[in-house]
Amino acid sequence: MLYLLILGILVPYSFQQETHSRCDEHSIIQYSTPCTACAAASTVTCPRGFRKITTDTGNANCSYIVQIGQRTFNLPGCSHTCIKTVTERRCCPNFWGPRCLPCPSWSGKACNWHGTCLDGPTGNGTCVCKNGFSGLACQECTNKNAYGEHCNSECSCANGDCNSGPDGDGECYCQPPFSGPKCDTVSESCKNCTDYHYCKGENAGAICECLPGFKRIGRICARICVPGSCDKNAECSVKAGRFECKCHLGYEGDGKVCVPVDHCAQNNGGCPANSTICDYKGPGQVVCSCLNGMESSNPSTGCVMKSACTDSTCHISSLCQTGQDGIPRCICSAQQVGDGYRCFGTIMERIVELNHAGDLTGAIHLFRKGCELSVSQRGPFTALVPFLRFSLPGVSESSLCKHHLILGQHLSDELKGNDIWTYSGETIRFKTDKTFIFMRDPDTLFTIKESNIVASNGIIHIIDKPITNLPSDASNTQLASQTIGDILAEDTKFNRFVSLLDNCGASMPLRGPGPLTVFVPTNNAIDRFRDGSVLYMLSDARHKLQELLKHHMFSEAALTVDQLASMSAINTMAKQVINIKITNDGRILLGEKGAPLETKDIIASNGVIHLIDGVLVPSSIVPILPHRCDVNESKIIQGPCVRCSYLFSTECPSGSTELDAHLKGCEASPVPPFSATKIMGCAKYCKVTKTRPECCKGFYGPDCKPCIGGFTHPCYDKGICLDGIQGNGSCQCVPGFTGIACHICSDLNKHGENCDEDCHCVHGECDNRPHGQGICRRGSCLEGYSGDHCDKTATPCNSDGVFEHCHINAYCSYSGSNTM
Repeated sequence: MLYLLILGILVPYSFQQETHSRCDEHSIIQYSTPCTACAAASTVTCPRGFRKITTDTGNANCSYIVQIGQRTFNLPGCSHTCIKTVTERRCCPNFWGPRCLPCPSWSGKACNWHGTCLDGPTGNGTCVCKNGFSGLACQECTNKNAYGEHCNSECSCANGDCNSGPDGDGECYCQPPFSGPKCDTVSESCKNCTDYHYCKGENAGAICECLPGFKRIGRICARICVPGSCDKNAECSVKAGRFECKCHLGYEGDGKVCVPVDHCAQNNGGCPANSTICDYKGPGQVVCSCLNGMESSNPSTGCVMKSACTDSTCHISSLCQTGQDGIPRCICSAQQVGDGYRCFGTIMERIVELNHAGDLTGAIHLFRKGCELSVSQRGPFTALVPFLRFSLPGVSESSLCKHHLILGQHLSDELKGNDIWTYSGETIRFKTDKTFIFMRDPDTLFTIKESNIVASNGIIHIIDKPITNLPSDASNTQLASQTIGDILAEDTKFNRFVSLLDNCGASMPLRGPGPLTVFVPTNNAIDRFRDGSVLYMLSDARHKLQELLKHHMFSEAALTVDQLASMSAINTMAKQVINIKITNDGRILLGEKGAPLETKDIIASNGVIHLIDGVLVPSSIVPILPHRCDVNESKIIQGPCVRCSYLFSTECPSGSTELDAHLKGCEASPVPPFSATKIMGCAKYCKVTKTRPECCKGFYGPDCKPCIGGFTHPCYDKGICLDGIQGNGSCQCVPGFTGIACHICSDLNKHGENCDEDCHCVHGECDNRPHGQGICRRGSCLEGYSGDHCDKTATPCNSDGVFEHCHINAYCSYSGSNTM
């Protein structure tokens, strides 16, 4: 019996080698340099291969960390934007993997156009075939008896095999002796066909023909390898009458379709992943190579980092380190800032470095004697360092140095056209041409000669001369032998605060051993605190006054202004927090309302005093005044009326409280609802309590503000305040008084406590206030008259033109050199 081998028409396989596999894309990548001090940013460079597109100090949109003294600061800084054009490796469509190998194809068609290749750099080259197709390149029909481009035709061979598959035409290879289009007719001429023949033709015209892939040798058909039997990267062989396809070394597949083997696609090709990269050299061939910046005599066993640092890579002030990417970097210590090449120390260290020609020798002496701790371990500051070759005789360096420091970091462009406060409390006005004046002495002009010199704790500007035109505040240190209590008692600018201390009913530790930091409000600040709060605390709430005073004291250390500037908050003796803020113009503000420091660093034997323009109110005593007197109103309501046996299952309305007693004999709802039968039931008693907002006596409006004159003496006791939460705070004056606060006598010629005393103003307007003393209003005298009562005129005393102001009922007499 003849055996017919199931065959398909073989079409040569191609990798499309003539097609480019790489479709790389060019793109621009952006890189931001490490954030650093803005004064250092102007010299920052981009990494090799990048181009800087920002100018000057770059982008002020980042922050950097630096250690100043014992504290770590997160300060606003600058960085630059760098760009680089890079070529990104991309595979063309129908190529896959890092090496862009071709996807399996058939007859030059990727996945035979009957599937989708998992292509791209992350793909694995697998063909995902459409429904009805199979094979490595989707070159077969899933139904082995189907044929045609879409595998949608069915073979009809009764006694033979079909030329099936997407490239088949459905022709039947009839098994002898059958012939015909469907192999359903016996042909006498094919009865003697040997093995590997098929009956070709019909009826008497049928002949024996070798099957495809076989060649006639004599009377037999022998298997041969013909072009297209196997993939071009496969070896064809004939065994036991059958041919076999085997992919060449370095390729994989079924022999009819062979694809290159890329060992790099899995497990980095066996190369150590942390130090090497797998290089594809050809099908099945890879080598291990060291990552950029690494080296090894045998990369397959791993590589080690090689130093990219040379003597010229970094400045001597920095440490060169090679990163994992092989790029050298210049590293600064935690106490320094850098520009990517060199590192910069403190203001004091930088002044010494800058003294190349000795022009700053005197400035070094000034900063070392006056404020070395500040410019070495505190900040950040903006230092105005003068050209000064020799030290200044007869000056207080500690006081003079403060004129040369500004809190915060200020580049020269930020100073132009602005008023800035110095560390000493003086106001500087900077002009637009790098010159500046002090508002206390506007005639002396200073010039910035060199600007924006970076330091780890600030910025340095070199100026043309020292600031010696302002009086030194040496008195602040001359009191160092006295206690805080003694200093406050002897100076009238503290007398409002001292009055509160004397009348608070408790002893404060101002004459104790310390250390203390005391924030003393100015007299004006306490005078502005005139809503009745002070009077109320003095008379009815001394415990609140004591808490208020303790909130102005810090008992853990004597904090000078530079120490305050480096802190964000302190805990006072009132066990409350005072927040500290530095403004852009160099001022220190305390508390929620931002009370500014006016006079700083008044040194005492047991601490330091700072004068502030504001009163610090701890939250623990707010509100100070008893302004709210809300009223609780209650009423009794009843719950639902039900059968008394069901009473336990009912509840009082939301927001009410159930009482012990309950109502009996109420009319319960009938069951069913429209029944005419009345049922006597029970209901719970419930208590509803509501709070009605109300102001205390002497307060008015939704916020319960105190009436004019204070809540204890509304309308200065000369009228009735329209108080209460619905009131507007206006005064209804008693007869004889007028004004918004009933503080003026309604009769223009009266004065006195009860507005019943006659005014003695003769030729002017009477000061008709209750406490006006019956004199004339200042500046109201008619022309030619003067004096408290406008009752004096300028009278000539002699012919030489000597005048004297005399009463209108008197005359001037001249005797010798005297007038009378």
